[in-house]
Amino acid sequence: MHNLKIDLESSRTKDEAIALLIGLGDMRMMPQEDAPPDEIDLIPRFCLGEYLFGEYDLLKSEYKWAVSQKQSEEIVSEKLVALNRINELIAKANICARYFDDEIAKGKESIIRIYCPSETSVPYYTLNSILQWWDQVKSEIDVSPILESNPSKGFPSTESPSEDWSSETKRENVLTTFAFLVEAFAETAPLYKDGGNPNATTISKKIEELATIANNGRPITAQRFQTIRKLIAEASEIKERTMLRKGNNA
Repeated sequence: MHNLKIDLESSRTKDEAIALLIGLGDMRMMPQEDAPPDEIDLIPRFCLGEYLFGEYDLLKSEYKWAVSQKQSEEIVSEKLVALNRINELIAKANICARYFDDEIAKGKESIIRIYCPSETSVPYYTLNSILQWWDQVKSEIDVSPILESNPSKGFPSTESPSEDWSSETKRENVLTTFAFLVEAFAETAPLYKDGGNPNATTISKKIEELATIANNGRPITAQRFQTIRKLIAEASEIKERTMLRKGNNA
């Protein structure tokens, strides 16, 4: 039926290839072995932009929270370094994507070999040809011009942030409400409880599942269960601290 078998062990989509090249590792979502192209098209594909900007938003929030809480210079510095690192990855990914597109535009003259576009809706490229091309161009990848031309993006000052999360009270109120919602959700089924407390793992996985379904089967990076589980833990801690403080003030 199909003239060409797509070998996902030796091929990558553009986003998967760039993720590999900039150091994120293997981000593939693998189907069952010997899946035909029409089934491959049903696989939720890794979206590099969604992943990077999801990480950026998370790290930016953590940095601003550390500043607003007047945490130690060491902690604030660590948050800023992590934020700057993801900003550099975003810049590098953008440049890699441009180089990648330029190479593919060469058609038959391109080093990067593409599987027949009619086989899947999103083209796959041979890994060997991607690595061969990368060896030739990686020395040209320089993110400094982008970062220097827009130094404020991703490189916030250490002054107190002025956006929504800068208000300690506002953030505490939101996370306290979230903690109560998690507790209410835990009452809906025994699966979501661990003794007398919410089971953060099962609740986080359920939220990830619902988010993926709502996004037409594509996972949302910011709604991964690991991220949600950390948020639940933080919200629970803040709720307890807030309740204790209000109790002492009563």
